[in-house]
Amino acid sequence: SLDFDYMGTLPTEANAGNQFYGQDVAQFISASLEAAGHKAGFIPEDWGWLVSCSLKDKNTLEVAVYNLNEHGEGGKPGAPEWGLWVRHYQAAKRFGFWSYHKEVSVTAEQIQVLKGIFSTKGIHLEPWNEGPEEA
Repeated sequence: SLDFDYMGTLPTEANAGNQFYGQDVAQFISASLEAAGHKAGFIPEDWGWLVSCSLKDKNTLEVAVYNLNEHGEGGKPGAPEWGLWVRHYQAAKRFGFWSYHKEVSVTAEQIQVLKGIFSTKGIHLEPWNEGPEEA
């Protein structure tokens, strides 16, 4: 099993002003995707961390990492519960010229890849029904 930090002192360079943890979770996901042959990386965001992965089909998979108990969600206050918000973007062109990425459904295969990454460390993923509001 792998323990992710949810109580330690946050380093200044880790976008620590917002007091959201998850750098080690994002790093774990990113490194695991890299090990599977994808180009991946992660960055801090105001609400947590964002892992971005370039898939072999030129699409992009994004995984937002939230510490659920930090912002009042999750079923066990003070427990290390993490929320992963997964988005899939497909490469497309407008008017046959401008490239952009449009959001498409996350595939069952992509979810299985994430489940497999965490299962190697004895972590079971469950659906997160309290996810971020749609924009």
